[in-house]
Amino acid sequence: MARNEKRLKAKQLFLTGQYTQKEIAEITETSEKTLSTWKKEDDWESLKESLLTTRENELRRLYKMLRVLNDAIDDKAAGNIPINSKEADSVLKLTAAIRNLELETSIADKVEVATAFIDYIRKDDLEMSKKIANLFDGFLKQFV
Repeated sequence: MARNEKRLKAKQLFLTGQYTQKEIAEITETSEKTLSTWKKEDDWESLKESLLTTRENELRRLYKMLRVLNDAIDDKAAGNIPINSKEADSVLKLTAAIRNLELETSIADKVEVATAFIDYIRKDDLEMSKKIANLFDGFLKQFV
């Protein structure tokens, strides 16, 4: 495996949060010191934090916005005040965004499921989990 491939694989494994630095070093056949250097140079910690913005969190935020807007519309309706086109458009856009998020599967979702599966396999068969991780790495490359 070339150095750049090792670096990319190490980064992907780190971002899952499922592996220790020692395990990542073993899987990628890299020293822990090299991993620390890559982690610092590429700011893997910040990237990991950005992945914490999950689809569920975004959905909660959108539902909250929709609830606030619907409450305002209900207040207007109670006073026999019609909603304006901007409010109607906002409701349509929010509901479309919610529908899209509920139906799509993000890369982060794929990684989460694969990580859980690899973790499950690793308990019984470390070598098999490594093979699956390599295959999944190839699968992910088609999205990057």
